[in-house]
Amino acid sequence: MYRVLHNSAVIVVGEVFYRFMSFFSAILIARSLGGERYGEFSFIYAYLAFFEIFVQFGFNSIITREVSRDRGKAPSLLGSIIYARTGILVVAIPLSILLIRVLGYPISVQQGVLFASFQLLLSMRSVFEVIFRVNLRMIYPVLWNLATGRSNLILIWLGTRHPPTLPMIILCYIASCGIGMLGLAFQSGRYVSVDWSPKWVLIKD
Repeated sequence: MYRVLHNSAVIVVGEVFYRFMSFFSAILIARSLGGERYGEFSFIYAYLAFFEIFVQFGFNSIITREVSRDRGKAPSLLGSIIYARTGILVVAIPLSILLIRVLGYPISVQQGVLFASFQLLLSMRSVFEVIFRVNLRMIYPVLWNLATGRSNLILIWLGTRHPPTLPMIILCYIASCGIGMLGLAFQSGRYVSVDWSPKWVLIKD
């Protein structure tokens, strides 16, 4: 019971600090880009949110349920879901870029989507996070989340020291999120080694 309460408290406290840093990052972005370009920035991420739903595809629920039932399935299931999500990303990223062009949005928005669409790759983070959730070790995802928030704040602040552009701000955002995802993926190796021999029956079941 103590571990459950501790785990929950860590999540709540970590989320508060992360939101705090995100708030200041948003202020920096809004002040540096100005009203029109900040509107484009917000639209780009709202647009890509629909594709992220497609990329997630319910895999997080599958891996949480199956690993909770049988920890021994974790290596094979993790590898299979990484393969499956990679396959979806191969479709989702070009589709997001193509669709925004077909819809006739301004070149600045099209360029923004071109850069920001690669952030869909970072959806892999949620797969690794499940390993810590089922082991009640959310302290690690929380710490890497805070590292992401801090990196994001620093990179965006550095980016605003020069005349900022929309692609520059997006790349800063992707870089900071990438730090968190790679760190979490590395940390997950303490609990499970990925089995790269896909077993699709695990996902199908």
